[in-house]
Amino acid sequence: MPHNTAKLRRRNLAGFSLGVYRVGDVLEGALTKYQRPGGIDIYLFDDSVPAGSQLIYFHPSRLRQGSAEPEPEKQIRGGAYPSASFPVGDRQWTIIYRPIPGFFAGASTWVSWAAFAAGLLFTALMAVLLVLAIGRETRIAALVDKRTKDLKDSETHIRAVVDNAVDAIITIGKSGSIESFNPAAEKIFGYRRDEVVGKNVNILMPPPYHAKHDGYLRNYLETGERKIIGIGREVEGMRKDGYIFPMDLAVSEMHIARRKRFVGICRDITDRKKVDRMKNEFISTVSHELRTPLTSIQGSLSLITKTMPKELSKKHQNLIGIADKNCRRLVRLINDILDIEKIESGKMVFNLKAVEIMPLVRQAIEANQSYAQKFSVMLVLKESLAGVMIYADEDRIAQVLTNLMSNAAKFSPPGEMVEVKVGRAGHNVRVEIADHGPGIAEEFQDRIFGKFAQADSSSTRRREGTGLGLSIAKAIVEKHGGGIGFTTKPGAGTTFYFELPEWQVQAETPVREAAADGKRRILVCEDEPDAASLLKMMLEQNGVTCDVAYTAAMAKEMLAANDYSAMTLDLMLPDIDGLTLMNELRADEKTRDLPIVVVSARAESGHLEINGDVAGVVDWLAKPIDRDRLLAAVDRAAFGGGSEKPRILHVEDDADVLELIASLLAERAVIESAKTLSKTREMLKSDTYDLMLLDIGLPDGNGLDLLPGLGGGGENLPVVLFTGQEVPGEIARKVDAVMIKSRTSMDQLLATMTHIIDRKAAVGRRTEVD
Repeated sequence: MPHNTAKLRRRNLAGFSLGVYRVGDVLEGALTKYQRPGGIDIYLFDDSVPAGSQLIYFHPSRLRQGSAEPEPEKQIRGGAYPSASFPVGDRQWTIIYRPIPGFFAGASTWVSWAAFAAGLLFTALMAVLLVLAIGRETRIAALVDKRTKDLKDSETHIRAVVDNAVDAIITIGKSGSIESFNPAAEKIFGYRRDEVVGKNVNILMPPPYHAKHDGYLRNYLETGERKIIGIGREVEGMRKDGYIFPMDLAVSEMHIARRKRFVGICRDITDRKKVDRMKNEFISTVSHELRTPLTSIQGSLSLITKTMPKELSKKHQNLIGIADKNCRRLVRLINDILDIEKIESGKMVFNLKAVEIMPLVRQAIEANQSYAQKFSVMLVLKESLAGVMIYADEDRIAQVLTNLMSNAAKFSPPGEMVEVKVGRAGHNVRVEIADHGPGIAEEFQDRIFGKFAQADSSSTRRREGTGLGLSIAKAIVEKHGGGIGFTTKPGAGTTFYFELPEWQVQAETPVREAAADGKRRILVCEDEPDAASLLKMMLEQNGVTCDVAYTAAMAKEMLAANDYSAMTLDLMLPDIDGLTLMNELRADEKTRDLPIVVVSARAESGHLEINGDVAGVVDWLAKPIDRDRLLAAVDRAAFGGGSEKPRILHVEDDADVLELIASLLAERAVIESAKTLSKTREMLKSDTYDLMLLDIGLPDGNGLDLLPGLGGGGENLPVVLFTGQEVPGEIARKVDAVMIKSRTSMDQLLATMTHIIDRKAAVGRRTEVD
């Protein structure tokens, strides 16, 4: 259908095809390429325009003298000259050949006819050339049409992707103004596209991001310093109605037509956060419900073993030992299940110290031998490596060994042996556990260390297991700076192995002689000589005798050889971490009750990491050293205790735990108990106590509701949280200590409460003296 009107042409316009050429250049090229007779002027007319302006090109003869002007159009068209007409696009062109005056007057007839024939031939060649040129332009136009269509299809595809994306996609310019806003962004933020395009993107941000955004963008454009561009992060967004919600945001930079723009991709994570909260609440509830009864069982067994050894026969003692060992194993299993999310998020807790590898391996073999015998399999130590140390968490490495040995026993044929070898691999210690089972199928090998990975669910049911063990083992080994792997041969068995860095034992330091001057004796554990000298000088000026240990190993030797009233401890020691040293001292009978004053640049972070006074620390002093506070802390640490029993209020709804703690503290303190918040409040109003031992989950509310007004230390009532739930850092800072039931032994609990009570008594005595 012809497009006779501008409206029709606009409606059916799909793109533009443009070819530009100069008529003169085309003809000049043809005249140069093809031989032509002399004495002829060439005229080219466009018949599609009004008469009088149809001449579009004039080529004078090369035989003319001087410059030549074209003859009038009417005269040329009215003469009997050779000519030819042909279409060009939607136009009609005519070419006319005119001899210059007098040039052919004396020529013979055959010359005239020859010139005429040459003119016709030249006209035909020119027509062919023009047709070829028009054909080339047509091909170019077709190619432009195709490229235009492809571009339009690509734009349509991209637009469809952006419009149907579930994430908000927003582009902004250098000034921060919004340039595009896809439908997902409209749904997430509650704005229509026309409401936000052209406005500053900070309308989508709550304080403080709202005020800071323009400054961040300007600073990036001027300095290149990135705050969020190119970095995915979790931020808060603000909807049109003012509702603030969490979202994931990724911002990237792009350049289009030399203009800088930014693309932001946003995802509303409100539902994900809600699921996380529900998961945490579930874990907290399960943690409390499982850990509380296990604490009662484990604590009762421990008390029976310590308080009734003579009343029990050897057989009964063995049975109690088996029950205690398996109770502890069950506690570790529950902790592992509850900690699986911590493994994935890198929050798994490790108590690292230098230990010898062989005792761990032998203990693991002994502990798992009875389990292996259920499958008629024997665990055998084939190669050992005496005296070699690793820096590790004993329980976690035992967990890895237990998992690998139990797996090997389960998948071994009856009557076979599981071979355990310990050797060196370069600077690492390598432990191998080999079975003679069916091997591991090739299709399962790539995912064997994945969470809940099981090669065959039917065989798993026969052999037990959750599919978590190898995933946990891998996380534990890698946290220790090692690696885990396996070799297998179908039908011939599998060897699992893990490697850990070997720990180089520090050189022994001679034990210093004990002074005999009768003064209070303090051990200063500090690796910096200048800081050690300063501490020693401050303390000795206050009438205290000091010894200095520069490493943890040296401190342990001196503590074993001498009697000290207290100890100052730096947390950043060259051989092992100060917190690890504290745990080791609390496990030793001689140093279990040694008062410790932490003096370290890491005092604050260490305090949070160890959850208050769990290790019986009298005070946490940050460097640079405050002399008055140091002397006061050391004085409290070295001061003797009073004669009256302290009064402890135990808030707990579980009767078994109440009875257990009462038995534990019967000779050391007066214990009163409350099972509800309301009863606790009544008792606090009517009486005074030296310490409160508090559980969080109570029948009529949350135990943490009691904290406001109680405080953590000082002249207020000291509070120790003894709970089965994980406690966040902001809560830990409000109390004197946090102790998780399944991770705390009765000895640790007793030592912690004793130190807190002694600290309070020392402060009271100093106040009386002052």
